Amino acid sequence: MGQHELNVRYSDVLTMADRHVLFKQILKEVADQQGISITFMAKIAPTSAGSSSHIHMSLWGKDGKNAFAGDKQFGPVHGSDIFRWFLGGWMAHVPELMVCYAPTINSYKRYQSGSWAPTRLAWSYDNRTAGFRVVGHGSSLR
Repeated sequence: MGQHELNVRYSDVLTMADRHVLFKQILKEVADQQGISITFMAKIAPTSAGSSSHIHMSLWGKDGKNAFAGDKQFGPVHGSDIFRWFLGGWMAHVPELMVCYAPTINSYKRYQSGSWAPTRLAWSYDNRTAGFRVVGHGSSLR
């Protein structure tokens, strides 16, 4: 048993959704041809690490510039008011969106202290244990 990370090149939302489904299907078919199986289950065993999917999001203006970039300081992050409102709005709607974040019982089994899965509603700069991990700076802020 092993665990691997898959990175998919960024794109618009619909193209990324298609890529996500296509990659999973391809990997399952290749594994089957090799006589092995692959799962994307969030938590297969209580003693094993869980798997998840995280999304990097950015917002670009009509001028082609990152709308999150700015000079206002929010903790260690310099961003725009749009960044602050976007992040705050996203966090405010976590309860309604949990069915998307954790659609199965096994998804909820990941949420354990010390498991790399977020157990509190918080954002942080480049911290994988926070539900909202802010990375990048300037035009790469996401």
